[in-house]
Amino acid sequence: MYKAYILALILYTCLISVNIHAKPHADFKAQTTIIDISKEAVQTKIDTVNNRKGIDDTLKSRILSIYQSAQDNLTNIENYKIRSHDFNVAIKQSPNLLKNYQNELNQIVTNLAKQKPEDLTKLSSEELEQKEISIKGKISTLDEQLKKLENEINLQEARPAHIREEIATAKQDLESTQTKTTQAVNKTLSKLETDANLIYLKTLIDARTAELKMLDIEAISNPERVELLKAQFKVLDMQKNELTPIITSLSDLMTARREKDTQTIQNALNQAEKELAGKHPLIQALTRENIQITRELQSVSLKIDSYTDQKIKIDNASKEITTEYKDADKKLQDISNQWQKEIDAIIKGAQKHRIQQRRGRVFEFLQLPRAA
Repeated sequence: MYKAYILALILYTCLISVNIHAKPHADFKAQTTIIDISKEAVQTKIDTVNNRKGIDDTLKSRILSIYQSAQDNLTNIENYKIRSHDFNVAIKQSPNLLKNYQNELNQIVTNLAKQKPEDLTKLSSEELEQKEISIKGKISTLDEQLKKLENEINLQEARPAHIREEIATAKQDLESTQTKTTQAVNKTLSKLETDANLIYLKTLIDARTAELKMLDIEAISNPERVELLKAQFKVLDMQKNELTPIITSLSDLMTARREKDTQTIQNALNQAEKELAGKHPLIQALTRENIQITRELQSVSLKIDSYTDQKIKIDNASKEITTEYKDADKKLQDISNQWQKEIDAIIKGAQKHRIQQRRGRVFEFLQLPRAA
């Protein structure tokens, strides 16, 4: 009797394993096709369960949790559809955008060839400083944009391998979900819980299907999007190259003016010292004191200029370090996530191996041939 029961159980399991690779369970398909699955419909189900009296608290909590997961699946479906639309738009728009970027690059090259050096000598020292601050701000902004684009290019160039992994994972989850559909019509469950399971499994299958479609479109659009990013990087880098010579000219001119001003002041002080001869000793003492103060102020002014330049360099280095730290932290997080996926895959493989071993022992016990 016991042996016959085990034989029946094994045969039923084999039949199920055949069905899940072909299509979802027949009862599941029949019931889910007539279910209106939307966020509003699921919320109505949640409200009904919450307001219904006489339901065990444990059962109610379990059913509400299932419906909440179904709502999460519906949200994921919406997000997958939005991303699929964005990828489709990228595919359609990429030729024109690439053409626009190339035209912009050609225009920049033409402008550089025709550009005449600006006569900065007509500007006052204050105007030169303001111009330098403005252009350095533009370069700093371009540097930040170039760094972000560089990171995005690296990310997108690595996406094809990740997409293949995500597709494989989504397919495995889809097959696993189809397997679980046989449990959704379990006669031992209450009708409320059965309905909740049917809705959850249907939304999960739809979510995995939408995800696979989205990943396929992303894989198709990836090369075009990488080319767009690289073209945008070239445009911004060329814009930065336009500004760099101006900064160099400004810096050289301002340095030359400071040196000239310093030398003028020094000459004036030396002349003042020469003219002290024959004057009253008190006047000589006061004049020499003023000369000394002026020289000290001049030295302080030079140090302030030097410290200002150093501060700018330190601030720029600090920004680069902060950006690199964030990039490194993100890379570490990506590596950690990848390791977690690999660990999960190993665990799933080990579990599957143990199940196969147990089934093998049962087949040996019943003296039946093992399935290939």
